[in-house]
Amino acid sequence: MQGKLVVGPLLSCIHVYCVIEEMRATPVNTLNPQRTAMIVANFMKTGKVSSPADLRYQEDLLFPGRLIEDAGSVKVGRDLHKVVRPSKLQELKEIFVEEKFLLNRETDGLTWR
Repeated sequence: MQGKLVVGPLLSCIHVYCVIEEMRATPVNTLNPQRTAMIVANFMKTGKVSSPADLRYQEDLLFPGRLIEDAGSVKVGRDLHKVVRPSKLQELKEIFVEEKFLLNRETDGLTWR
């Protein structure tokens, strides 16, 4: 009985570690709030835009809700009509034909959407 009390939690920890490493090994090319904040923070520091796949080893998979202070207040998934007018969206689509993502900065210069 005592062996089960030791081995069970040990195997659970090994399993969680393996799942985290498996998730890091898989390149993910989509944005979530944490990846977006990391991209913005890296851009503010270096002036270069990292791809989501480049940041996969820096992402906190165990506690994904942590705040990335260097990114400011990044918001992902806002209603599109709250961010841009339809006419402006069409203009942006024509300008940025090859882009997969657009970042929008509020007029205060501190908030990314």
